[in-house]
Amino acid sequence: MLFFNAKYLDANQLYLYLKISTMEEKSILKPSMNYGAMLGVVLVAFSLLVYLVDMQANKFVGFLNYALLIGGVFYAQNNFKTTTLGGYISYGKAFGLGVLTVAFASLISTVYFYVFVTFVDSGVIDIALEQAYIDMAERGMSDEEVEQAMEYTSMFMTPGMMSVMAFFASGIFGLIISSITSIFVKREDPTQIV
Repeated sequence: MLFFNAKYLDANQLYLYLKISTMEEKSILKPSMNYGAMLGVVLVAFSLLVYLVDMQANKFVGFLNYALLIGGVFYAQNNFKTTTLGGYISYGKAFGLGVLTVAFASLISTVYFYVFVTFVDSGVIDIALEQAYIDMAERGMSDEEVEQAMEYTSMFMTPGMMSVMAFFASGIFGLIISSITSIFVKREDPTQIV
């Protein structure tokens, strides 16, 4: 915070003080919840669309999901910068907004995934286990190694464990996405006093 003597304050100093003090008060929590909710709904809608057209096994769909996540984080950071912060945002604030946006979006999509796998289509787990078995067999593992690996894999292929792992994997990916997109979104305010 700037300390000043009001007796000697001119209009430029007052403008600078008011701009800095209002910039510091902009919290990223509520906007990141809003952006995260929007991104979460988009990811859930995309997941439902993929399920309805029966393209879960298509690897390109996974890349599209990541592209939506990257686009959602970039949109959140850039929109917050332009609409709320007057076109300026620090790397740290952009990074924090991106991470929180992904966290809230991941929470929504993880709850959806848990409900979907538990109540709508539990066959998703069977398909994933079958694909894991095929992948191991194609790598040239012996039957005994495959059986042992499948035993271990099936312990983690429950709706709860898969949801927890998906949430944390999304969180790690969110850190990576946010650290990269923040480089392109950041724009330091030249009037900001360090």
